[in-house]
Formats: sequence, structure tokens, C-alpha cells
Amino acid sequence: MELWGHSQPFTAKAPPQRIKKKKPEKKKKEEVEEEEDRDDEEDPDVVVLEYHQIIPVDIRIYDPVRTDTPDIKQNKRLYQTYMTKDVEYWSRVNATLDRINLPKRCGGVLSMSRSPNQRFLAVGTIHGDCMIYDTWTVPWRPIKVIVNNQGGNDAILYIAWSLDNSRLITTTASGLVNVWSFLGGGLRKSDTRSLGIQPDSHDQLPRQLGLMFQFDVDENDFMFYQGPFVEQETLTQSYAPTVASFYPSFTFFGIQNMICLALENGDVLKADLEYALGSSASTDFTEAPKIINQMNFEELEGINVIGKGVEAELLRRHKTIIMFIGYVDNINRLVTVDVDGYMMLWKLDNENMTTTGWYVPEFKYRIAASKAMYTPSAKEKPKMIFTDSVSQMPGERPRTRQEIAKQRKTTQTTIDNMQLGDPWHKDILRDQGLILYVYAPKGGVKTTGAMFHLVMRHIETDTLSSYVTRMYKPVKVKHTKLFEPKMSTNGRDMIFMMLFPSYPPKAAHLMIVICDLTIGELKPFRRDIHLTTEEYNDVLENNVVQFDVSQTYGPTGSSYVFVNVRGELRAFSLTSGRQVVMMEREDDRFSGFPGCLIDASEWDLPRNLEVSVTCSKGKMYAVFFGQKINYISVITFTDTNTYRQRRAMWKSYEVWLDHQVIPIEQRCNFITQDLVDAQHPSVYMRGLILKAMDNAIMKSDGVDFTQEFQFENQAIDKVHNYLAMEEVVENSNLLVDTAAKPVEEGLDEKDKTNFAPEDYLIS
Repeated sequence: MELWGHSQPFTAKAPPQRIKKKKPEKKKKEEVEEEEDRDDEEDPDVVVLEYHQIIPVDIRIYDPVRTDTPDIKQNKRLYQTYMTKDVEYWSRVNATLDRINLPKRCGGVLSMSRSPNQRFLAVGTIHGDCMIYDTWTVPWRPIKVIVNNQGGNDAILYIAWSLDNSRLITTTASGLVNVWSFLGGGLRKSDTRSLGIQPDSHDQLPRQLGLMFQFDVDENDFMFYQGPFVEQETLTQSYAPTVASFYPSFTFFGIQNMICLALENGDVLKADLEYALGSSASTDFTEAPKIINQMNFEELEGINVIGKGVEAELLRRHKTIIMFIGYVDNINRLVTVDVDGYMMLWKLDNENMTTTGWYVPEFKYRIAASKAMYTPSAKEKPKMIFTDSVSQMPGERPRTRQEIAKQRKTTQTTIDNMQLGDPWHKDILRDQGLILYVYAPKGGVKTTGAMFHLVMRHIETDTLSSYVTRMYKPVKVKHTKLFEPKMSTNGRDMIFMMLFPSYPPKAAHLMIVICDLTIGELKPFRRDIHLTTEEYNDVLENNVVQFDVSQTYGPTGSSYVFVNVRGELRAFSLTSGRQVVMMEREDDRFSGFPGCLIDASEWDLPRNLEVSVTCSKGKMYAVFFGQKINYISVITFTDTNTYRQRRAMWKSYEVWLDHQVIPIEQRCNFITQDLVDAQHPSVYMRGLILKAMDNAIMKSDGVDFTQEFQFENQAIDKVHNYLAMEEVVENSNLLVDTAAKPVEEGLDEKDKTNFAPEDYLIS
């Protein structure tokens, strides 16, 4: 039941600026310290997701080796072809920048959320207004709004959609959680015009969302008032909400009446709004049966009720603020991630319910706070096995060129036989014309150290230049910032991004890893984004890095992560790890980047913008927004590849053995619309004859008709061609109802071809 479906302006509370708990800022450290052992402090059931053993995809070697089976060699070649074609495909994707202006009263944008079908984009402002844009219109237009009539600001911190795109949840800075109906609401022109929205070409203004329900932290709505939790004093303090989402519990008509609310203390409330929305004094309430994920009250002595008479369940395990709520496959287990990197998967059944009545996670994970790095041992000196930089090796006689070439061949054979695998580190020494590869031993590195292999090759010829062995010791380097994770559109992968300081030979960098939620393990994917010292310090101190994940793009079969680093957009494939989009500055001219290259000199994007990616009508959009900025910047990526190129791109992905096929509703498929003028065959044939006559006249007279004149002739010919058909149609009785005229005699199958078409018009 939709409450308050009539026109109703939303009035926020007076702006009490509540104190929000923030994660303490981590100071920069010049020296890298080893991570303290945290396993003794936490639950032994917590699985630590380690990523230091994953080789970055940008330095892996995909060339087949001698020990590979024929199938593996073939698959590697196919994968190399796919990676190359993926980047080449993006070179034919054009990027254009547009801007959507917002009124000054908005004060900037703090939150943005795309609908599950990728069509609508909800924009939450600092003032507390919200606009729902329809990305199917050109240009984008708001079709629904929330207007905050209060004079003060009440920023919208978080927006969540229901799976059927019919409801929204907004969480505000003053501690309000509002549930809105996309179908309800009326029209108040004064409120709409206060947002600077003008009527469209049909003189239509966007209607307001209908307010269905509201929780208020100042009214202690997030505390228990009835049930066992009251006697146990489970929640003795009112905590403000941080994030919220619709719980995937559906009625027969697909309605989601349950929501999940994450509180500042790390607790999660699962609230059922059905009774509060559907009950009234005049009628008896009958609960609608749920198709999946019912509330579980069998083992409880009574129902727990929070403010506004809402039935609720409690999920407890996190100790810090939760920054993400999602669901595996979008409808299965609940997933929560806090600011300390703990990720919990919840299955709400009796097996995961404690004796006190609240739920605990079914699976507990923590993204590792550090990764293993390696530093040269000062006690042992490196051993030079081969070099061509000098004619005389240490302790040996001078060598001729022929001897150096022979030693190079012998050393290269030795390196090949060792099968070193992928390098741990790669460094391009352009001033020397060399590439340095550092290989870690395959058996792992003990705490006492291990022998590493340093191989240098010439850039131009890829021949061996030097080979050195050296002892390295491990050291753990902590990440200095963990960003809010993102979930893939199919709900199966969680994408994490972390910031790491410089530790030679590794420079400071951002690191992206992917956790497969279906098995609780990290995928063999890791992408490092290198930063300069200036960039690292800026990212550490300021909010100048944001990222988002796109839908799977149909022609390439891959999703893409878009990263905004200080106003520069970069995009990477989550299949190959290759960079496909780059913004080029003046000093990066002629970089030779093979993908989609954007001229950054023409676009002045502020450095602290957040980015949200949406896919609509076969196009990708990177939407930039930020606080104190009264506009939204939209980068549109338009595919200009031909059908043959798209087909070849998909084929290169399809033949790869590890490819995955994503359902069509979770893909961004390129759409081609050939608006052919469909005509009756007789009209079309007459048109061809008349067009041939025009061409013959032009050829005989030695003149060329203008394009406008040809279009005009074709339009006139079409009218005359249909007029010429009118008599034929009338004589054929094609439009006459023949149901009342049944055929008296059956037709012989042999003679059917001798009848006119009208003879077949029988009911």
C-alpha cells in the first residue's frame, strides 16, 4: 500500500549538524613499518584475503613456454589476441563532455546512485534536494524530484534503489532515513521551479516522489521498544544510520518491504515496513506472503520492535562504521564491509542466530592490511652471472664479441630452463635502453630471505644484457588508505582499491583486487596504478581519488573500472587489466597510447570529483560530481566500431577458454538502429524504377541533381506510388472482412497455386 500518494513537499528538520564519526586520519610515515600481528586480536574464523602473491596483470608474461600443453599454448595465444583487440576496440570509442547545471541552492552533489536497470540516475545534493534523471532522453531530464523546503542544509549521504526501480531510500546528515515511492507524489510547480527545472517541450514538469516512511534518529527510532532485546538492553544508545538498502525479500508482486540499516556502531538492523505501511485503524492487516527471505521468528520468545512500530532483526559483528551493503547475486547473502576492511557474509537462518537472538555472519573475511615486499640483504653481495656492458667480467679475462654472444646464448638457455615464470617487479630504464625484470623464487620466500634473479634486456632487441642473483628479505608494507569498495553489477565480485606508499624498487601506487563472493577468494587479478610522490601525498591527505565499475560491455565481454585520480580519468579492463581510457596532458603528447585517448587540455575537471558510471542505450557514461560544485559533468563514450569490428571483437573473446557469458540484462549492448523506410514491395519496386530513371536522366543530360532535389523527388514518388496501388488494393479486397464469407468447398492442395491471393483470406 502506498501512503501519501498525493502531492506532498518534504520538509527536513531544522539543521542540527550532528557529529559524524570519522575514521582517524593516518599520518604519513617516511619509514615503512612491519604490520603487527592482528590474528591474536580477532576471531580465528576470520579469513585474511592475501594479495601479495598475485602478480600485477600489467607485468605478467603471457608468452607460451616449452612445458605448456598444446591446449594451454593455444589459450595463451587467444588471450593475447583478445587483450590486443580490446585496447584497439577502445581506440574507436569517442569521448565527449557535457555539463548539467544545478541551481545554487543545491550547494553541490554529495551522493549519486544509478537504478538497477541503469536507466535512472538519482542525484543527492548538499541542501537535501534530489533529482532523478532519465538517461534515455536527450538531453537527460529530471523526471522525479525531492524538494527540501527547509532553509538549512540536510545533505543526502546515501541513496539506494529497490530491484524493481520503484522505490528509493535516502539517508541524510541529520539522521533521517526516508523511504520514497517512485509511483506516488504530485506536482508543485513552485517547488520544481525552485530547483531551476524548466518545462519540457510538452510543457511537463517532473513530479515529486511520494514519501512512504521516515525514521528519525532524534526520535530514537533505531532503538528497540518491544521484545527480548529490550529486556537484554541490547541497544542502549541511539546511533545514526550510515548506509541503507532494500533487503531482497519479495512479495508475489515483487514488492520489497524490508530494508537494512547500518548504524554508526557497526550494527545492522533489518526492518520490515509492511505492517507499518499497510495497517490502519479501519481495516484488519493481513501480511503478504514472501517468496523468499521471510522474517525468522521461530526461535524467539517475541517479536522485536523498533520505532514507529516496525518489526526488526539485529545483525551484530562489525566494530567500526560500515561503508558498504550489498547482496551476493543481488538477491542472496547479505554482504557488509567496514572501514577496517572486514567483510561479512550473512545468511539469516537459525544456524547463524545466537542464543541472545541476533544474527552473526556465516563467513568472515578481512582484506589484508599489508602486502609482502622484498628488500636486498645488506650482508650478502650480488653475484654477476653475465653482462654485456663491459668486456671483462670480475675475475675473468677480457672477452671478444663472439665470446660475449656465446655466453649470452648459454646464459639465456639457463634462464629458460629455470622457468622463472612471471616477474615480481618490472622497471623500464629508458635512459639506458634497458628493461629490468626481478624474479622471486617459485618456492616462496622465507623470513630469512631467498635468492632473487635480476634479468636485464635491451628494449629494442629484447636480447639479454645482464643476469644477476641477489639475496632479498621480506618485509610487510601496510596500505595507508582503503577506499569504499564497489560491487559488480551481477553481484558476484567485490572490487577493492588500496593506497600503498613507495618502497624501493616499487613506487607509490593504487592497487585494485577482486574478491569472488561466491567462493570467498581473491581472483588472480591485480592492477597497480603508479603514482608520483606528489600524487601519493595528495591522495593520502585529500579526497582526490574515486572509482566505479561499469556493466559488462557486450562487444568485449568485460567490465571496466573507471578511476578518477586528481581530475584525470583512467579506465582498466577487469578481464585483461589493460588500460583502455587515458586523459592526455600537454607534457604527455604523442604518448602512443593505443586506446581511447582524451585531450585533457580541453576539459577542466576539478581534482576532487567523484565518479559514477552508468550504461544506457549501448553507451557508457562517466558522471562526475562533487561538493560545492553546482553542475554535473558527463563524459559520453560512443562506440564508432563497425559491425564487422564488433563481431571480430566478440569472437576473440568467445574463443578464449575462460570467457564468461553474462545475462543480457546485465550487459551494455551496442544498439544499431537502421531506420529503413519499410514500404510495400510494389511501392518499393516502383521507387527503384523511378530512381533508375532519375539516374539515367542525369547521365544523359550531364547534370547532377542536388541531394535536396533527390529527396524531394523520392517523397513525391512515394505518394504517387501509393496512389497507384490504391485501385489494386480495392480490387483485391485486402481490407474486406472475409470472416462472414466462408469458402463453400475445400481446396485441393494441387490447385492452391491457381487461386488469387484473396482466396486465402478465410477465417
